[in-house]
Amino acid sequence: MDLNIVIEDSGKRDSKEEILDKLRTALKLNYKSIAFSVRINDTQLANPPKAPKIEWKQASNFELRTRVTIVLEDASKIHKLSNSPILKEYDLLAIEVINDKILSQLCGGHLDCDIISFSLSERLTFNLKKTNFTVPQTKGTCFEVNYRQLLLDSTSRQNVITVSQSLFARLRGRNVLLSSGALSAIELRGPHDVANLGLLLELEDSKARAAVFTNGLKAIKHSEMRKTITSEAVKVENESTSSDKWLLEELNIKCESNKESECEPEKKRIKTEDDS
Repeated sequence: MDLNIVIEDSGKRDSKEEILDKLRTALKLNYKSIAFSVRINDTQLANPPKAPKIEWKQASNFELRTRVTIVLEDASKIHKLSNSPILKEYDLLAIEVINDKILSQLCGGHLDCDIISFSLSERLTFNLKKTNFTVPQTKGTCFEVNYRQLLLDSTSRQNVITVSQSLFARLRGRNVLLSSGALSAIELRGPHDVANLGLLLELEDSKARAAVFTNGLKAIKHSEMRKTITSEAVKVENESTSSDKWLLEELNIKCESNKESECEPEKKRIKTEDDS
């Protein structure tokens, strides 16, 4: 699966034909599950773009999802993530880490997302070796490296290799995602070729294959769980009476102090539009 095929970056969305070209290429390369990603920066959080609705003739064994990737730099804007009804329309929520403050929020359990993505074409401004990834790993959050960055100039390629090896060693190869981050169809590679790239990044063979074929299911399950918890919390708040507000507030306090607790989400069928 490829959970990061970019169709919009910083306000510029692909044409319908460009999007369909990426879709056809993914099918031709034998992908069974992909996500079309809308990449925004934190200045767009006040008015984020709506999730794309792709019209296509659905294949029975193919899953298409939507994803929003937020390049988050300002920690003071974190509250806008949970308050935006538009962001909730997306199937997957990813945060691209820019600085150590955002990474600390994510790894401390104060900020939740399905995928933590790293842009590695330039040197990171923080030290991965001092980061504890236990909390997000336990929740099922995945950590993503995009192989498109390996297709850039030699300096970027070497930096991606070096930092990826350090990151994967710290993660012990668990919950790793190898995605394309493709901006054009020509940048897509077949899943088996991508798994081989994982070996270049010093992933064991089994973990390299998991990073392409199965780990994405963890991010999908995490998304379903995150949305279920949110919807149930809203339901409880709406149904509570003034006499039991104190109990709701007490429960909220306890939930905040126990960020690592999980519940089993209801099964959710992903809907795609069918023009047949």
